[in-house]
Amino acid sequence: MVEDAIDQQWVAPPLTLNNPLVVLKFRIAKSGEISQAHMVQGSGNDHYDLAALRAVQAVNPLPPFPPDLQKSFLDVSYRFIKQD
Repeated sequence: MVEDAIDQQWVAPPLTLNNPLVVLKFRIAKSGEISQAHMVQGSGNDHYDLAALRAVQAVNPLPPFPPDLQKSFLDVSYRFIKQD
Protein backbone atom coordinates (compact mmCIF):
# COMPACT_ATOMS: atom_id res chain seq x y z
CA MET A 1 0.00 0.00 0.00
CA VAL A 2 2.77 2.47 0.89
CA GLU A 3 4.72 1.52 -2.22
CA ASP A 4 1.69 1.97 -4.49
CA ALA A 5 0.87 5.37 -3.02
CA ILE A 6 4.44 6.66 -3.40
CA ASP A 7 4.90 5.17 -6.87
CA GLN A 8 1.73 6.93 -8.07
CA GLN A 9 3.13 10.28 -6.93
CA TRP A 10 6.68 9.86 -8.20
CA VAL A 11 7.40 11.48 -11.54
CA ALA A 12 11.06 10.99 -12.38
CA PRO A 13 12.46 13.82 -14.49
CA PRO A 14 14.20 12.84 -17.73
CA LEU A 15 17.88 12.19 -17.16
CA THR A 16 20.96 11.22 -19.05
CA LEU A 17 22.17 8.92 -16.27
CA ASN A 18 21.54 5.20 -16.57
CA ASN A 19 19.41 3.76 -13.77
CA PRO A 20 19.85 6.54 -11.18
CA LEU A 21 19.12 5.52 -7.60
CA VAL A 22 17.85 7.56 -4.65
CA VAL A 23 17.34 6.07 -1.18
CA LEU A 24 15.14 7.90 1.31
CA LYS A 25 14.44 7.01 4.92
CA PHE A 26 11.39 8.16 6.81
CA ARG A 27 9.19 7.26 9.77
CA ILE A 28 5.50 6.42 9.58
CA ALA A 29 3.58 6.96 12.83
CA LYS A 30 0.64 4.79 13.82
CA SER A 31 -1.61 7.67 12.73
CA GLY A 32 -0.13 7.48 9.20
CA GLU A 33 1.85 10.70 9.59
CA ILE A 34 5.23 10.66 7.78
CA SER A 35 8.15 12.41 9.46
CA GLN A 36 11.95 12.54 9.43
CA ALA A 37 12.18 12.09 5.65
CA HIS A 38 15.77 12.41 4.54
CA MET A 39 18.03 11.24 1.74
CA VAL A 40 20.47 8.45 2.55
CA GLN A 41 21.83 8.11 -0.97
CA GLY A 42 21.47 10.67 -3.74
CA SER A 43 21.61 10.15 -7.48
CA GLY A 44 23.87 13.11 -8.13
CA ASN A 45 21.00 14.99 -9.81
CA ASP A 46 19.15 17.44 -7.56
CA HIS A 47 15.98 17.41 -9.71
CA TYR A 48 15.76 13.63 -9.52
CA ASP A 49 16.46 13.56 -5.79
CA LEU A 50 13.86 16.24 -5.05
CA ALA A 51 11.26 14.39 -7.14
CA ALA A 52 11.70 11.38 -4.86
CA LEU A 53 11.33 13.52 -1.74
CA ARG A 54 8.23 15.23 -3.18
CA ALA A 55 6.63 11.83 -3.83
CA VAL A 56 6.97 10.89 -0.16
CA GLN A 57 5.67 14.29 0.98
CA ALA A 58 2.69 14.03 -1.41
CA VAL A 59 1.33 10.88 0.27
CA ASN A 60 1.53 12.35 3.78
CA PRO A 61 -0.45 11.31 5.71
CA LEU A 62 -0.98 7.69 4.85
CA PRO A 63 -3.92 5.74 6.29
CA PRO A 64 -3.50 4.81 9.98
CA PHE A 65 -2.11 1.42 10.94
CA PRO A 66 -4.59 -1.42 11.36
CA PRO A 67 -5.72 -1.85 15.00
CA ASP A 68 -3.96 -5.21 15.31
CA LEU A 69 -0.55 -3.66 14.53
CA GLN A 70 0.84 -2.78 17.95
CA LYS A 71 3.86 -0.75 16.84
CA SER A 72 3.72 3.00 17.36
CA PHE A 73 5.83 3.68 14.24
CA LEU A 74 7.67 2.05 11.36
CA ASP A 75 11.01 3.20 9.97
CA VAL A 76 11.09 2.82 6.20
CA SER A 77 13.93 2.79 3.71
CA TYR A 78 12.62 3.38 0.18
CA ARG A 79 14.55 3.03 -3.06
CA PHE A 80 13.67 5.12 -6.10
CA ILE A 81 15.21 3.84 -9.31
CA LYS A 82 14.33 4.69 -12.87
CA GLN A 83 14.93 1.83 -15.20
CA ASP A 84 14.68 2.12 -18.96
